[in-house]
Amino acid sequence: MVHNQVHTSTSYREFAVKADENPISLNELCSSTFGAVGREMISFYLFSRFLMEHFHLTHDYAWAKTPQMKNVSYNDAFFADLRQFADLYKNNWLKELSDNQRSFQPFDLFANTDDVFETIMHIEPKKTSMLGRMLGKNLKGYPAIDSEVSDVSMKKLRGLDAYNYFMTVHEQAINNVIKKKYNI
Repeated sequence: MVHNQVHTSTSYREFAVKADENPISLNELCSSTFGAVGREMISFYLFSRFLMEHFHLTHDYAWAKTPQMKNVSYNDAFFADLRQFADLYKNNWLKELSDNQRSFQPFDLFANTDDVFETIMHIEPKKTSMLGRMLGKNLKGYPAIDSEVSDVSMKKLRGLDAYNYFMTVHEQAINNVIKKKYNI
């Protein structure tokens, strides 16, 4: 009898921080660590909050009526699974990280604010200038994401099914907002 042995080895990853703080926020991560995980964590956090708190209000938005999205139900299995994953990310994984003895709290998960950009711990969003407000470039809260989703959805994104279209548009829009709000 021949036994196939699978050799596994334990791998340890170390992420550097600027200072020995507790809790640790994204701002305390050294630049290489922030570069590896920071932007992506912010992006998925903002997407998760958008999906769980605001998405259900977007049925009548122009991007939701594009040819790719017009026959899609927000209650189908794809969106149900996506909302469940986003909920687990925010309310389980991020909460577990913040509850550890050595705590990592990149976001204020329970902030009572209308501006989701104010919930990223120790990273201040840029304020909208007077000219920006006058021109209707309201970069506060979900309207900022809605505006970017609208802009991105006007690009010719050919050959994508509804779900890939939805993910591509929202990923690009949230990354644009992150660049504008945080310059990262």
